[in-house]
Amino acid sequence: MGLTLGITAASIAFGLLIMFVVLKQAGVMGPRKKVLATGTPGQALIMGVAPTGTVINEINYVVKFQLRVQLPGRDTYDVETRETVPITSMGAITPGTQVGVKVDPQDQTKVFIDWQQGIVPAGVGGSSPAMPASAADVAAALHDPATAASVQRGSAAKLLATGQRATGVLKSFSDTGQTPRSTGSSIAPELLDDPLYVLTLDLTFVPGAAPVEGMVIHRVPRAMAPNLRLGMSLPCAVDPGNPTRRIAVDWAAVAAGQSTAS
Repeated sequence: MGLTLGITAASIAFGLLIMFVVLKQAGVMGPRKKVLATGTPGQALIMGVAPTGTVINEINYVVKFQLRVQLPGRDTYDVETRETVPITSMGAITPGTQVGVKVDPQDQTKVFIDWQQGIVPAGVGGSSPAMPASAADVAAALHDPATAASVQRGSAAKLLATGQRATGVLKSFSDTGQTPRSTGSSIAPELLDDPLYVLTLDLTFVPGAAPVEGMVIHRVPRAMAPNLRLGMSLPCAVDPGNPTRRIAVDWAAVAAGQSTAS
């Protein structure tokens, strides 16, 4: 009896040890929580996905990811990491998917996917490894009012007041054919009929640093839309937690600069 209990206890302990090792390797334990709370935010493109064969509680797969990481003001780099993914989400996590990440500021090889930031599915992607699609591709997709209305939006005024300042250089732009009115946005009445554009910008956060490419669906003042041009400098503010997607252009500062120049 005592021998049987001893064997059973040893089996349970061994099982718990294996689970601990698996969870630690998958990043569930150890530094993951700390890095997600205090790490440097960025974006990553999933270049490869490989199940490890380990399943936790029959529903969570331990998956090996090859990521191409992009941090503000730094060159992109590739890294391999492991994450647990629910079986119900496996179909959505494919090469070409873009995800938010947090990176250990002391060791850039420690990268963890921040699932709370959401994902940009691979089906939206284009040929570029750094961005999911061109401005024209996204704008064409948003010519359907129902699709445009489904796009998540935030307050540009709030972002301009609280976000990290950056200088954007306009790389491409395309009219979606929609307006805040047609998409049901809550905005000042005088702005309801301004066009919504897809803007691609090279963002610089620190003078002299390498720019980071960002893309945003943004309202453009009607009077200013005809003056958009490639290479145009636009003062911006970004969300540090998602700097390549949550961007607000300071159109008032742009207009003031144009008035001064004229």
